[in-house]
Amino acid sequence: KARLAYCLFLNNTFWLLDYFENNNLPFAFCLYPGGGFSLTSAESEMMIRKIVASRMFKRVIVTQNVTKKYLLEKEICPEERISFIYGVVSSGTDKAFAIDKKKYLGKGKNRLDICFVANKYTEGGADKGFDIFQATALLLLKAHIDVEFHIVGTFSEADLLNAGCPDRFKFYGSLKAKELRSFFDGMDIILSPNR
Repeated sequence: KARLAYCLFLNNTFWLLDYFENNNLPFAFCLYPGGGFSLTSAESEMMIRKIVASRMFKRVIVTQNVTKKYLLEKEICPEERISFIYGVVSSGTDKAFAIDKKKYLGKGKNRLDICFVANKYTEGGADKGFDIFQATALLLLKAHIDVEFHIVGTFSEADLLNAGCPDRFKFYGSLKAKELRSFFDGMDIILSPNR
């Protein structure tokens, strides 16, 4: 009985496309970095074109300038069906980002904690900016700042480009939403340099 469906990520939308069409269910989706979306993948482009061509497709939400530019320059989707909302996918009321009881540098702790939260889709995670995250980490460590780096997702120690100070990098694997909420309670900065 729904009047509209919404999906996050390309893969999820593509997997549900037949369901939307078979049930005459209009849908919108967010074309967010990762989740099957790549600026250079022919398979990714094929999935987007099939989704946008669906009679049930209403709108695509993009969060990055490069994604909007990609859709327009490749003539995949008309601009009037693209909504640009810059940033990350989170509601303003997401408890993961509540700060009333949060510990942060100078309030409850003396160390700076910086996190990187992403799944790895390419070698070294360059599409997610894992190399930039590491370069930033090295600059902060050379400046002798008391800082620790936390990585959530499908990255591991094997992805570190520089073996120096491996004890300053903590890998958590993939976390569920509830685990992420408590994880973010101790983080000062989320660094997400998506390309």
